[in-house]
Amino acid sequence: MQILFMLAQNAALKAAQTNLPLGMLVTILQQRITSGTQYQTYQQGLTTARQQKIQTLLTFNAGTSTGPIIEANHKTINQIVLQMLLVDSLASSDLTALNAIAAQCPLSGGDAVYEARSIVSRLTGQEYDDVALCGSQRPGAGGREETSELPTEVIVFPNPTTGYVSWLGIPDGKVILRVFNALGQLQLERVSEDNGVDLSALNQGVYRLQILSVDEKILFNGSISLLK
Repeated sequence: MQILFMLAQNAALKAAQTNLPLGMLVTILQQRITSGTQYQTYQQGLTTARQQKIQTLLTFNAGTSTGPIIEANHKTINQIVLQMLLVDSLASSDLTALNAIAAQCPLSGGDAVYEARSIVSRLTGQEYDDVALCGSQRPGAGGREETSELPTEVIVFPNPTTGYVSWLGIPDGKVILRVFNALGQLQLERVSEDNGVDLSALNQGVYRLQILSVDEKILFNGSISLLK
């Protein structure tokens, strides 16, 4: 019965349109064309604004100076991801660069290694064995490889996180926490006596977490991915 009712309504609508004066039909058609054009213009404006913002970020990233391999890896990942957002495709040369970063030991290559692996694994199914890649490496200053005679490193976990992160390897006591966004802008600073911090008030993204002693000695300086 519902189908018959809909067919009857459709027939009545067609009959009503057939009986409309020609001038009114032309007006309705023009309004529809105008609405379609306005919508296309609006969509094009959004696309153009998005592309301009991505180009600005690409320029900013290209002008960023890097030192250790950890920073260089992040710069490369940023460039590749932004380019993917701009053109909606991944160049073969970019995939080669991602493979090179993904095959590094995370202790020397930093968190960008995991970012590269997430893309490569999704595209190719490649898996990585950190035991074989890292051996007895431990993270050193600026990403330099050092031997296992060094004191136990500070470990921050989980990473990625949905909000709360904890750490091991720091003696009990007060520490200074600083969180920076991708542009190096300070987002959070506090003194803590706990072995953790809640980042859930921040927006989703990749941040740099610094943990310092009360005399401003850096105990940890690394990236944290916050998921919502």
